[in-house]
Amino acid sequence: MIFGSPASASNRTVATSPASAIGRSPTRTSRRVSSPTRMAAGLRVQTTSKSGREGPITSGVINGFASSRFSRLLMMREFTAGAFRSPAPSATLSAKEATMASNRIPWEPAVYEHKAALIDRPVEDVARDEGLLVEALQAERETYHADFLTVGIDVYNIEAEACGLKVAASSPEACPEASSPLWTLDSLPDELPLPDVRQAGRFPMMVEAGRRAVSALGQACRVRVAASGPMTLAAKLVGLENLVVAMALDEPPAGRILEFATRLAETWCAELRRNGLDVIVFDSAAAPPVTSPALYAAAVLPLHRRLLTVLERTGQRDRPLIVGGNSTPTLVHLAATGATTLLCDFAADAAAFARALPDASAVTVRRNVDPKLFFRSEMDLRSAAETLAGEVRQFAHPVAGTGILPYATDPSHVQQFRRYLEEFTRRS
Repeated sequence: MIFGSPASASNRTVATSPASAIGRSPTRTSRRVSSPTRMAAGLRVQTTSKSGREGPITSGVINGFASSRFSRLLMMREFTAGAFRSPAPSATLSAKEATMASNRIPWEPAVYEHKAALIDRPVEDVARDEGLLVEALQAERETYHADFLTVGIDVYNIEAEACGLKVAASSPEACPEASSPLWTLDSLPDELPLPDVRQAGRFPMMVEAGRRAVSALGQACRVRVAASGPMTLAAKLVGLENLVVAMALDEPPAGRILEFATRLAETWCAELRRNGLDVIVFDSAAAPPVTSPALYAAAVLPLHRRLLTVLERTGQRDRPLIVGGNSTPTLVHLAATGATTLLCDFAADAAAFARALPDASAVTVRRNVDPKLFFRSEMDLRSAAETLAGEVRQFAHPVAGTGILPYATDPSHVQQFRRYLEEFTRRS
């Protein structure tokens, strides 16, 4: 195992990546947090940190179940009678039989804290400094020749921090995290004023970094600025488990914090668009098993539609909604959000994901590989590249990507994987 044995959410396991046939092994250490999974009567809420899945949920925001809410939920007939079951799978896409117009598959590795490694700086320094962030984005483009760049590192902290959440990094190689939520659902402030997106927190820095990145790199690739979706932002503010249970019980405080999070997300996205910047929305708390398909359809889908409508009305043609993990059970609903790009993360089965896409969908699908791959052998890289080349052909409009690259990832391994991928793509 590359990342060592599982550990609790509050502890980190550190292991030096093994030598590979590709080149020198990285000297930095790789870090992963494995968190315990809590299960109760069919509701499975996994408290995850940076596991490589796209759009991670920081472990520090998780609260335990409130016993009163949990007991009420267990007594609900709908809960045990199947209200949280996945929708029936849709018919297989006939469009999947058509070949793509070009063999050129766009490339999008997920680079967040690894940006800092590319310029040999601590993650939090780069996350908070406009100049360092732009320098890291330039290094990312030069190193990986990605077709898409994301402005941002700790992408779920920007809005929550502007609301007053305190975040800090546990090490130079770690993203800033919060040790606890800002509020609880039982003690929300009487007033929830929106922070000023033109002045509060890191909002101005993100805008300026985005503008500089577009100026420097916009002719070579597509640059988007990260924004948190309402579900994950609300979880940051009040804790994930209590939020999910309160949503399932349709408690008013859950609706209130989700409405606040949605209005803040809409305001931030509108500010980015006002500055001529494209947006990429991350909302991985909306994925199963954290949020069931039925709960997503009832409580989150309308919020995503609102947010994606802001981007559409302001002229953003490509509207990515990144929901990490295995989102296949919710895919029929995600395709109805107004997003034009969705994620088929490495936790999902590519064929099942392709079958679940609605027949009329023209959505772009980004297929990720597991980032642990880049700590394995060259033979493993070649095999995974061949597999990915076949998987992306199941989608009419594919993008090849990776899960979140750890800080210590050796760039030469990613570059070699890309060369193999292009080789197998040309053969297809």
